[in-house]
This record gives sequence, C-alpha cells and structure tokens, in this order.
Amino acid sequence: MTDSNANFGKAFRATLGAKKRFRGTGCSEAKVRRLGAKSSRDARLRVTKFFSKKSLKHKLTTRIRVYSKKIHLVELSNVHLEVVLKS
Repeated sequence: MTDSNANFGKAFRATLGAKKRFRGTGCSEAKVRRLGAKSSRDARLRVTKFFSKKSLKHKLTTRIRVYSKKIHLVELSNVHLEVVLKS
C-alpha cells in the first residue's frame, strides 16, 4: 500500500468513525467518476448523501482507487462518497 492510499484509508476511517464497519462483496451498480487531482495531496472523505437509513444496515463496499493524477470516486447505489482535497 502506498502512502497516498494509506492516507485515504485513514481519512475514510476517521470520517465514518472507527465503530462503524462497512463491508461488502461488491456493487455492480457502482458508477465511477474521475476527478482531476494529484494523489500526493492530502484529502479527506465526506459522506454527502444517504438514500435510505435502512440501507446502512446492509453491507456496503467502498472502493477508492488512486492513480498517478486521478482520484476515482465510487458512487454506490445507496451512499455517495466525495473526495475533498485540502488546500
């Protein structure tokens, strides 16, 4: 795991809280959007929308892939995560 991936993992756990564990096997309905950004910049994750409170009881999968200059944001069917770059 690279340093940038480790930073995103820490930000994700800090944002959702250590007590909440989101696990899953995958989401075929996931839509990937690309944001032009440098992976070396510090960032945090923010939950922007919940479609259903009941859906949070089910297992979720969050996949964030960091490449050299693009951050791939994964939008799940019931929760939307946003990558916020710190200035």
